Amino acid sequence: MINMKRTRRIAVQLASAFAIAASTADAHAQMALKGRLLFQDDFKTLTNYTSHPQPVADGWTVKVAHSNWKKTSDGVQSVWRGGHMPVLEFDCEQPFSNAVIEVDFRFHRGAGAISTNNGAACRISPTNFKLNPSAYAASVWANQDSNDRQPGLVLEHDEWRRNGITTVDHKPLALKPDKWYRVRMELIGSSVLANCNGVTVCGTFEKFSLPKTSVPLGSGYCVHDFRRLRIYEATPNPKWPAPASGKTASDTKVEAASGK
Repeated sequence: MINMKRTRRIAVQLASAFAIAASTADAHAQMALKGRLLFQDDFKTLTNYTSHPQPVADGWTVKVAHSNWKKTSDGVQSVWRGGHMPVLEFDCEQPFSNAVIEVDFRFHRGAGAISTNNGAACRISPTNFKLNPSAYAASVWANQDSNDRQPGLVLEHDEWRRNGITTVDHKPLALKPDKWYRVRMELIGSSVLANCNGVTVCGTFEKFSLPKTSVPLGSGYCVHDFRRLRIYEATPNPKWPAPASGKTASDTKVEAASGK
């Protein structure tokens, strides 16, 4: 005799398992598919980070663009010393275009903040300073509460001048101190998709397609830790359905603030 309660329970368990599997697959199979690893840094190579470019891999260098960065047991830590937000810049000899960039970060709240802007944020800004001087071709901000941008997950093009920030997409994002998060940024042609903590932004902008030779990594003003930086070649995912509400250059919003 068939036990109907047991049958229904098994059906519910199977449905839940399929739902979890589907959500996991969607989280990793988005607009871009990873290919060859172009660059990786676990922040174990250097002892000190300086403003002078230092080799970290074949064809890759790193330098401090702003503030202080120091090695830790987890990876690297940004320590703001006033002025511009901390930025650590990675540069490569061979340009890349279609790519997936990933980095893990967390932030800490300290009692000894030296500014009212004690905001937390992680920013990835692949660009080409020769083809687009004084600009970040594409930037994604996982911004908890830095005054530099609106809170949330922000996708933009950033020209370092007044009215130079073009916001392509923006969604609310909640982050907590002392917890690791991963930011994933996918670049395919003139389209970019970014994800953090289950939130996704995407859109197209002409200069997103520039070949990239630099990957500046920025943080907010409280202490931040970073680990596991990866850059992969990528190809378009043929099974990815572009969202109906995907933003284009005509939908963008120009911000009044200066960029950089």
